[in-house]
Amino acid sequence: MDADICMNCGLCAEYCPFDAIKMDHDYELASFGRNLFDKAKLSKPASYYDSVRPANAARENAARATKEAARASHASD
Repeated sequence: MDADICMNCGLCAEYCPFDAIKMDHDYELASFGRNLFDKAKLSKPASYYDSVRPANAARENAARATKEAARASHASD
């Protein structure tokens, strides 16, 4: 599972065909070390986001380009 796109909605556990994902309140069974993610582990390049969410990435890139173009035109005035 990819921790940086997980929304903790539980749908993966509900629809897993192998019943391999469990989300319940048995915290004693949970492993503390397994759920710890540091900044280096969570960091992914922008190309990864582009491949996971291409439509969202395209919209964000277009909005960023529009904003930069507006900033450049104001700077030249």
